[in-house]
Amino acid sequence: MKSLLSMLLVLWPAPVLAQGAGASPPASDVSVHFDHAEVDVHELKVRLAQKGSVLLDVRSEEEFAAGHIPGAVSVPVKHLPGLLRSLQAIREQTVFVSCQVSHRSGIAARELVRAGFSDVVQVLGGFSQWEAAGYPVER
Repeated sequence: MKSLLSMLLVLWPAPVLAQGAGASPPASDVSVHFDHAEVDVHELKVRLAQKGSVLLDVRSEEEFAAGHIPGAVSVPVKHLPGLLRSLQAIREQTVFVSCQVSHRSGIAARELVRAGFSDVVQVLGGFSQWEAAGYPVER
């Protein structure tokens, strides 16, 4: 046990040292978070222009009514487990998941992956970042 712990302590800083002191990891528009991908709102805007994707807004009905990303479908995270059967038609499509900032979309993305959705992408920053970027909003 002691040797395993020693080995982990020796190996742990290796990736940090390989980058160099103060270096940042390479930038990317798409990252993978455990079981689903993540994109920022700028990449979302580009990807929504392509066919074959769906955007689920998992905020409350009231938040959605106050303003949402054009083309988004309202599926509040609290109702998601009961709606999974009705969402099976989009199971093989790219499913973008957005909320206000990113917390609820992460929960929903993990739920969709567990339900067998093959291409789930969380929108980092959510609606607040979309609106701050000056992108169109439907009300």
